Amino acid sequence: MAPLLGYSSNALYQHLISDKNIYYLQKLITQHLDGVHPLQIPIVVKKQAIIDVMNSIFELKSRERIGDIHSRYHQNTEKLRCDYDLMNEETLHNIVKNIKADFAQQATYRSFSVWTSEENKERFNSVKLNHNKIKAGSIPQRF
Repeated sequence: MAPLLGYSSNALYQHLISDKNIYYLQKLITQHLDGVHPLQIPIVVKKQAIIDVMNSIFELKSRERIGDIHSRYHQNTEKLRCDYDLMNEETLHNIVKNIKADFAQQATYRSFSVWTSEENKERFNSVKLNHNKIKAGSIPQRF
């Protein structure tokens, strides 16, 4: 995904998708995911994947405005305030959480199989249908 249209003059956005920031996030993600892979392989997330997550977080516009009830809507949101660190942390948290959840799910379902390990038979019997009809006289009538 390319940089978002309309944000080329936004200083915060330019700092977020800069190569320096993306490389910094790559290193942090690799550190946080140390030991997650079953073969102990270091996990390196591609730059484009980090930029995609950063774009989606930036588009949510969930950053709260700082100020009292009268001045919060009159502030210049182009400044870097504390949004830079908050958005980096949110991006890091989302990526690490999703990758850890994916590996946990793979570990859970790795041992499941349709076939049993012994005698190569099906684990479950085929679907059984109840062809026996209930006799009308066997149901007590309630009035």
